[in-house]
Amino acid sequence: MVNTFIGLLPGRCSIATPGVEKLAVDVICGMKVKEDSKFFSEFQGKKFYFCSSHCKETFDKNPLKHSR
Repeated sequence: MVNTFIGLLPGRCSIATPGVEKLAVDVICGMKVKEDSKFFSEFQGKKFYFCSSHCKETFDKNPLKHSR
């Protein structure tokens, strides 16, 4: 049996799976982060999640640079 994983591509929808936590990508270090992380910032109406206070502080210093 072959397991196939189809990643999310721009313009594609995702299917919510019960019991599976949603993950975001920390825009500073690229680490996957749970969306219930205590480290997050909001910028231009969007929430950004971080793995640590260091990554959050880096983003907060220049959110425009890191939100693109």
